Amino acid sequence: MRLGLDLLGRQTMFASGRERIFQVSLGGQLGSLSPRITHRRAYELNPVGVTALDAFTSASLAIRAPAAFLLRGTATYFHNDGGFRTLRIDFSRRFTRQFWLDVFYDKTFVTQNVIAGVQVLYYFPFTLLRAIIGAGGESGFRSSIGVSGSAGYSAATNNFFFDYFSSRVGYGALIVQPFVDANGNGVRDPGEEVVSKARIRSTSLFGNQYLRYTPGVGFGLEHTLPYEEYVMTIEPSSLDNPLWVPRYENLGVFSEPNQFRIVELPIVVGGIVRGKIEVQTPKKVVPGEGLTVTLELQNAPGGKKPLKLTTVAFSTGEYEFIGVPPGSYKVSLDAAQVAQFGYIAKEIFHIIEIHAKAEGEEVAGVDFSLSK
Repeated sequence: MRLGLDLLGRQTMFASGRERIFQVSLGGQLGSLSPRITHRRAYELNPVGVTALDAFTSASLAIRAPAAFLLRGTATYFHNDGGFRTLRIDFSRRFTRQFWLDVFYDKTFVTQNVIAGVQVLYYFPFTLLRAIIGAGGESGFRSSIGVSGSAGYSAATNNFFFDYFSSRVGYGALIVQPFVDANGNGVRDPGEEVVSKARIRSTSLFGNQYLRYTPGVGFGLEHTLPYEEYVMTIEPSSLDNPLWVPRYENLGVFSEPNQFRIVELPIVVGGIVRGKIEVQTPKKVVPGEGLTVTLELQNAPGGKKPLKLTTVAFSTGEYEFIGVPPGSYKVSLDAAQVAQFGYIAKEIFHIIEIHAKAEGEEVAGVDFSLSK
């Protein structure tokens, strides 16, 4: 049995403050089992105080299977938001010194996005060939073939050297900057607030990663593969204001070689929709507790699935939707449920409008009257 402990501490100084990172990792090997657990925390220190940027724990277990196969599972748990975020399972084998085959399964729990596929790597003397075929997620079937390598020159020894590890030449970088789109026009206008606290996930064929925020710069993805699509997703639960809603559920960005791209992600200020359900009985008016209310976007862009939210009326008969993006909506009861309870609805739906306002808009009084 062998155990290993790794510690990492780093502090970065900025004009506006400091960023501190602490990481501890404990791993070991017991026969054919190789477990490892890693905990990482990041803090930002400025004149206002201390802000916890992120805190997560990653646990992995590798099992050496018969015929030299290796089975590895890795799960990541985020403490700030609570809950597991990613799960990846790899079943791989190195057949020769040069040839490596990997069958993988990658799941993101927040969006229930799943990618499964096969990855093949072949190491030439100074070139690495990588081919990936996968299916699932927002883009369906996908494939990628890449060749990497590097040639260098040492002035000290006056000779050239070659390696299959590529240098940064030909790679790109992305800076993602979310902002509060107060007027809802999709463009960052002067005076609109820049968002510095958010959790942004990047998904590509090569896996998932979270972007790190740098004060005065934005959320960075420093080393992007050329000609690769990266899908950016802002997790709504990580935003400071419950009325803030990402304008786009996902946004694809194409990385080009030797290009530094800045992507602005608009966050609209949503509204609040409130109402109540009352049932008129022969003796009195009672609340419509437990009835289902649905809110659905009208006139959604062609080819896109319209936003649809569902809630259940409280014991008082009241209901609410929080963080509804600007637009026209149909608020309706479940006709089958109303009939099942023996109710007669005076109105089964309402059409409402949420307008783009800097402070958000509340639409109240979206009521339903039933009789029995």
